[in-house]
Formats: sequence, structure tokens, C-alpha cells
Amino acid sequence: MPFGSALESSRLMLPNPPAVCPTDTTPDASRWIPSTARRLQQASALLSIFILFAWSGICQAQSSIQIAWDPNPEPDIAGYYVYLGKKATDLAVHKIIRGSTTGTLTGLLPSTTYYVAVQAFNSAGLESGFSAVVSFTTRSPGAIISVEDDLGFELFEDDETSAGNVRLGSLRTQRFTLQNLGTSNLTGIVITSDGPQAQDFTVSGPGISSLSQGSTAEFTVTFAPSAPGYRTARFHIASNDALTPSFDFSIVGNSGTDAQLYAQWAAAHQLAGNDANPLSTPFGDNVKNLVKYASNLAGNRPDTRYLTHSTATAGLPVFTLDRSGPSPVFKAEFLTRNHSGLVYTPRISSNLSDFEPMTGLTTVTPIDENWSRVVLRKTIDSATPALYGIMEISLPESTPTPASEIAITDPTGSGMKSNSSVFSFGALRVGGPASTREFTITNEGSAPLTGIALTPDGPPSTEFSVSNLPKTSLAVGESMTFTATYLPGVPGIRTSTLRVVSNDSDESTFRIALAAIGHTPADLFANWTAAAKLTAANATTSATPFQDGVINLLKYAFNLNATRPDVRTLTRGTGTAGLPAVSLDQSGPQPQLVIEFLRRKNSGLIYTPEISPGLATFQPLTGTPTVTSIDDQWDRVVLKRTIDPSLTPTLFGRVSVTLP
Repeated sequence: MPFGSALESSRLMLPNPPAVCPTDTTPDASRWIPSTARRLQQASALLSIFILFAWSGICQAQSSIQIAWDPNPEPDIAGYYVYLGKKATDLAVHKIIRGSTTGTLTGLLPSTTYYVAVQAFNSAGLESGFSAVVSFTTRSPGAIISVEDDLGFELFEDDETSAGNVRLGSLRTQRFTLQNLGTSNLTGIVITSDGPQAQDFTVSGPGISSLSQGSTAEFTVTFAPSAPGYRTARFHIASNDALTPSFDFSIVGNSGTDAQLYAQWAAAHQLAGNDANPLSTPFGDNVKNLVKYASNLAGNRPDTRYLTHSTATAGLPVFTLDRSGPSPVFKAEFLTRNHSGLVYTPRISSNLSDFEPMTGLTTVTPIDENWSRVVLRKTIDSATPALYGIMEISLPESTPTPASEIAITDPTGSGMKSNSSVFSFGALRVGGPASTREFTITNEGSAPLTGIALTPDGPPSTEFSVSNLPKTSLAVGESMTFTATYLPGVPGIRTSTLRVVSNDSDESTFRIALAAIGHTPADLFANWTAAAKLTAANATTSATPFQDGVINLLKYAFNLNATRPDVRTLTRGTGTAGLPAVSLDQSGPQPQLVIEFLRRKNSGLIYTPEISPGLATFQPLTGTPTVTSIDDQWDRVVLKRTIDPSLTPTLFGRVSVTLP
């Protein structure tokens, strides 16, 4: 039966009656997964497995117990996760069993009720749902030590717990609870510490050296980092616990200045350069990095979530009006990053302009070592017509020093990147007119961009040139333009690099690559025939490959289709392809012969409008043409000649095209 469907049930069994229990108390390190790694309530059910205890009872004087279960029938079952815990709703992976349907629960404490469940997984990594959770209780005379952290999670021997992120100059105190779960007094309690940064962790308490059965005592560990980075200490709680004479665990904390802690967050979210600026919005979602950092939002993608419910652990602040009580209450709910140096200031206004700090009853609920939830309630007058809330977040030390930031866009409006962007002028005729294109420089930073200059990177080029800049500095948000010109001198690919220098902190030299191709008129024509897949005799200027009476040179000159028959005539005034249009305009006081045609820019082609009274001899038509640019490749040319019908009863026109 495939994964994702219900499976045959399996049974998990404890020995009945209980077998003699082994004395080994050390978990299998190669299979041990820390209690925080997998939680029952976080698992997703992709398989179904039904597991039953054949027995539930008390195993005397034991530190381990054997369990067994029926195998699942699927052929690709890779193994089973065995979950164990002291609460039915808080199980963690204790063992991973492969190739077997039996296992040993180790490291069990006497006088303790445990809950166990099994989950199957296959070779593709898909997991089943959880079995029914069943329990058993161990019991043994003697003293038993138990340790819980300040969030109520029990620590296991050799566990590692976190002190979170604590800014330099600040500190965090964690409260731990010792408990004697045994049947006799826990004595000789002594707490010591060592490790590479033990001096940053100070133990206070518990103030006693013994605990009676069932009693508890608290001690604290204060993390006061003396240097940035990760800081670690190891703690040892000595006692007369026969199984764990020294209960050992570690605490790891991270520290830095406000700016360093923010920089660590930015680096962890793969933000670099200006994208890592606290005031940047690198994903265009209008949520600044600093706000994401302060609200536990994702820094590596768009994220505009709000803190929409009381259990959410990430989201932007929310402001709501509660009218359920005798007086309306305006409420601000938001997350705070513990020990970060961030300053959260809720502000309210009745007119969206004058925002004042919000005061009222504040409730702070810790979520974990790094985050707390804050609810601020302010009772307001029911006559208040409207009230608006905003959250002001600041991190004074990490507020960036004002800095300039250069940005350059090419003539198409596309942003350029230093050392990687290339702008191409395209293919231009050698000896033909120059091509001039406009670039834009903008200061996108928070300080003036100064010392701006344009220089060639390498020997000056006779083919590429740039204009002078109108100024050498730009205010914040200001832009200016410059032009680059290419004048083809010789055939072939031509390149140059332009340097734009400024006081930009990370792009003080912004390099732009320029490229162009210099062609003779014959080269340009050959490129056109090659693009049309014309070869050999069909690619000559005088060929008519499709027998339509229009030679290749005329199709090239007048933008006709080279891949099929095409004998179109240009539509006057609007056409963008077609043979010249010759017409008689009689709208004025005297009739005029009008010749309108397209002209390919920078092609080297010679266009000669001609007229003849009888088709025998054509003479060039003189006069001043009207030239209108259509795009970067084509012009529209119109030439008119006033005629006297009494002297010239007939007149013919044409355009002669020559490829030098």
C-alpha cells in the first residue's frame, strides 16, 4: 500500500510480566536526538500506524526497558522513531531504530511516569502519523536529580540550552529548578562550571546542599558577555544521585553590539551590501529590514505578516479597539526581541499626524530566550471619534552612518552592476554616423555622493567617448545624466570600459563595459541575408529567391520580408515597410509629385530619388526632403516636386538604391 494511505496496524508491546531490566544508563549516542529536535505536536502525518501496549505497569529498580512492535507491511519501511517523554503532549525522539521492531528505552529515572509512541518512516523520508501514546512508571529507592529550565523544559544529561542573543553591556538571567524525584534525600548538592567562557556565566544559589523527597530549589545563571560572538560554559551538579552523580549540561549564548547582532541576522538571511542596510527593503514589500529584525519576520523573502493571533511568534504589530468592557480599550500587541537594544515605542494619534507615545497597562509574556510578547492597553473615551496606532522601532547603535550609494541606469532604463553590466551600441557602419546614448547616475544613499568623475579604464579610445558631467556631486535622491558615443572606425567587435569614481563606500569605482560592432555596408547586408537564412546565389544583392520581382537589395533597403515573397508598397505617413510610394498631390494650388520611402539608418546605402517623363531616362530629383525618425533603425523620407501638367503631362518616380 503506498505511503499517504492508511496502513495495517502494528502493535507495540512491553514485556509481560516485566523482564529483568539492564543496568546500562547511557543512551546510544549515535542514535540520540536532543529533546528539542522533534516534538510530537510539530510532526506531520503522512502514514498511519497503530501501536498498542500489551502491558503498562511498574518496572522495579530499572534504568531501561525493552519494547517491541509488529512490523509495518510496506516494503520500503526504513525504520522507526521511538518517542519518549514525561508528558503525553511533549514527546521527543529517544531512539531511531532501523532493521528491527524492538528497542530499549534507556536512561530512565526511577519513580517516573513515561509516555512512549512510535512513528514509521520510509526510504523517501515520508513519515507516518503517531501511534496511540501509552505510559509506564518506573520506581526505585534512592535520590534522583531532575533539572528544568525557566521555560519549564526538563534538561537531559549532557543537554545544551541557550541563553539567546544578549547585547554587549547587557545580561540575561535564567532560572533553573532542581527537584528530587527519588525516595530518599538528595544530598551533597554542589554546582560548578568550566569551559572556554565560563567567566561570562555566574551561578547563584540554590543556597542548599540537600533536598528531601519531592522538594525543589532554584538557582540562577546570569550571562554577562564580555566579548562578541558565541560564548559557552559547562555546568556540573554533583549529588548523591546513584545514576547521575554529576548532572552535566551546557549553556551557549551569543553576544555583540547592537549593530553586530543586527549584522549577524542580516548575514544569516544572506543580505549583503545596501540590501543589508537596516532601512532597506530588498524584496520590495515595503517592510524595512529593521522592522523585520524587530518582528521576527523572514529577512530573505517578502514577508508582510501581522501578529494576528495570541500564539503567533512572528508578525508586524497590530492595533485593535476592544469595546467588550464598560469602556473602550485601545490595544497594541507586538513582539520584542529580548536583550537586543531595540527600542519599541507604540504611538497613537487621532488625526494621523500628531503621534504621541502610547501609555497604559503593559503585559509582557516571555515566548523563549529571544522573544517576548507585549500587550499594551489604554482605556479611551468612548467619544473619541478615531484613533490610529503606529510602532516606532529604533536601534540607535545600528542606525547606519549616513552613506552615499551610487546607482547607474543604462539608456533602456535598466539598472547596471559594477564589473558585470555591459551596454551594447549594436552593429554600426564603419565611417557612418556616431551613436550617442544617455546614462543616468543617481544617489540612492543617505549622504551626498561626491567626487564623481568619468574616466576611461585603459588607453583613451578613438571610437568611444563620453560627455562631461554637469556636476561632481549629487544630493540624496538627486540624479544627473551623461552620454557615451560610439563612432565606428574599423570593422569588428569593439569594446571599452568606463570608470565612474565617487565616494561610494563599496563601489568607489563603478565600471561599465561598452561594446559595439563595426561593420562595412557589405557586412551589414550579409548579416541581414544570414538572418533570413539566404545562402549562395540567393544571398546576393540582385537575387530574387522567391521570384517576386523584388531583389534582395531593395527588400533590405525598404524593410521588406526576406523570407517570403513581399511586394508591398509603403503606406504613406504610417507604413513601416514597403517599396517607395510615388503619388500626385493635387490638394494645393499646384500639383506636386510626392516620393515617400524608408531609409535604413547607418547602413551605408545610397538612396537616390529619381524622376523621368517617359521611363527612358531618369534624373535625380532635387530638393530638400522631410526626414522623420521612426526608430533606431529607420527614417521616413518625403521629397516633393511641384509640376506643371501643361508642360509635363506624364511623370514617373522611383528610388535608386546602391550598396557601396
